[in-house]
Formats: sequence, C-alpha cells, structure tokens
Amino acid sequence: MRQVRLLGLAGLLGASLFTVALLVLHVARAEVDWTRHYVSDFANGSLGWMFVSGTMLHGLGNLALTLGLYRSLEPGALREGAVVFFGLAAAGIVAAALVPVDPTGSLPSLAGLVHRAIVIAAFPIELVALVLFSIAFARQRAWRARAGSSFALSAVAALGLIGFFLAVYANAIPGAAERLALGSFLAWELWAALVLARQSGRVNEEGESTVSPDSAHEDSRS
Repeated sequence: MRQVRLLGLAGLLGASLFTVALLVLHVARAEVDWTRHYVSDFANGSLGWMFVSGTMLHGLGNLALTLGLYRSLEPGALREGAVVFFGLAAAGIVAAALVPVDPTGSLPSLAGLVHRAIVIAAFPIELVALVLFSIAFARQRAWRARAGSSFALSAVAALGLIGFFLAVYANAIPGAAERLALGSFLAWELWAALVLARQSGRVNEEGESTVSPDSAHEDSRS
C-alpha cells in the first residue's frame, strides 16, 4: 500500500511542477502570446530549460501514476487497456520533452514535425485511457464512489480536446484552446494522483480487493 501511495505522490508532484513551470513562464515570457502560440514555444528562448524539465517531470510523473493505478485496480481487461493507453500517452510526453521544437516563424524541421505529431497523438490516446479508467472505476467496489468524478473530468477533457482541434483547424486562438485542453487533462491527472496518495486499501496478489474503511463508507452511501 505504501508503494501505491508513493506512486500517487510522484504523479502529483510531476503534474504540479509542470503546472507551476507553465505559470512562471507565462509571467516571465510575455512575448509568447497565450492565444496564438502553443506552450511548446516556451522551449525556445530564455527559461526554455524550465519548460523542458517541467514537461519531462510531467511525463515521468504520469508513468508513476500509470503504475500506481495498475497496482490499485483489480485485474481485468479494462485495467490493462487503460494502463496501456495512459502509459503510451505518458511516454509521449517524455518523448515530446526530448524532441526539439521549431522556433516560431522558422521552416518546419523533421524534429519539429515529430514533436508536433507526438503531441497531437498523445491527447486522444490519453483521453481513451481516461474513459477506460472511468468505466473500470465504476465496476470496482474500492473505486465506485469516485467513478462519477472521473467521468465528469473525462467529459471536460473530451470537450477541451474537441475545442482544441477545432481551433487548430480554424486557426482561431489555437494557443488558448491548447491551454484549456491541457488544463482539463491535468485536472484528471491531479485528481487521480491525489486519490492514490490518500488511498489506504489495495488489490492483493490474488486479485482480491482490500477496501479501505473510508472507501467502504463512501460505497455504502452511493
């Protein structure tokens, strides 16, 4: 159980540090227009290391969250599918931190195209994971009381992603739309990591759920 809580704390730390880095960069780098420029544009110029480091920590934190959710949930196809998709998205975040970003106004490079492709793919892949996790939560006693919150946050993430893709297609404030989408996904990640960090029950080696008293109490009221 201690290990699951530590993995939750790692996920919470990664997403929180990334959020703080973005807030600092938006204040310190006023030349990056939040309505037109993507957050990846912070990678170039002053304090670029802060964005790259924050993105890397975010990805690593999500990998820890992936493992924590895997160990917390009972075995089953939904758990396996959700973990695979969430792990792929987390690995994509790490890869995006490592691949250089094209400077604003420059001609597209191979590295820049790869970076963009990774980011575009990571969003829908993670959304699939959020939906699968939500369904899995609803079917497991220890998580059932929290399934509603997961579904609600997943719906917000879906709306944010649709808005982002529409904004990119129409070339209308794509930067603002990306930030809204990113914030909606971060909300689910922070919520899930916080739940794990506070959890006091887990699934044992035989796949039997060990439910914490507070989870059981919440269950009885649902």
